[in-house]
Amino acid sequence: MNWLEFDWDEGNEDKVLRRVSEKELRETFTDPDQIDREAYIVEGERRWTFFAKTWEGRIMFVVYTMREDKVRVISAREAEDDEKRIYQRGWNEGIMKKIKNWNEIPEFETENEEREFWETHSISPDLADDFDRPAQGPMARKMREARAMVPNLDEDTFRRLIELSVVESVDPRDLITRFIADGLREEEKRAGLTNHR
Repeated sequence: MNWLEFDWDEGNEDKVLRRVSEKELRETFTDPDQIDREAYIVEGERRWTFFAKTWEGRIMFVVYTMREDKVRVISAREAEDDEKRIYQRGWNEGIMKKIKNWNEIPEFETENEEREFWETHSISPDLADDFDRPAQGPMARKMREARAMVPNLDEDTFRRLIELSVVESVDPRDLITRFIADGLREEEKRAGLTNHR
């Protein structure tokens, strides 16, 4: 099973992927510096908002929910200048309508209505302190769990491992386990311990 599987259908695929690529979305979900907030609930589904950077440095704003083990992207776009500063911990005024209080987010009837809202509204710097750094969302937790498996691995090597997991669509925790098992088998062969698996 793909560790970062998206839930696409006619309701979100064309609307989301016209602004960002699926590759960029995968990159943002694996950004170790992402910041997020459990923002609100729509029809019993918890929504997460987060800011993260692609490998090319594009800072994105994403709204998503989890459906079973799949990520359903509600909205994704390049962050406004002031939102980029939230990610980078600085401020400026942009041209979108600013959300200054989480209660300003209306109750949405449909995902399309929700998506349209986020295309014209941005997070005010007033709410910057509400975001969790480090991120606490379900995908961010998976990244922390992977990092905890190899605490002594340098950052560059860990980043390469994450990039490979994205390209191969494999949970980084499974990739780490596979590399350790493969390396152990090779070392056992070298040591003459052939009666081990």
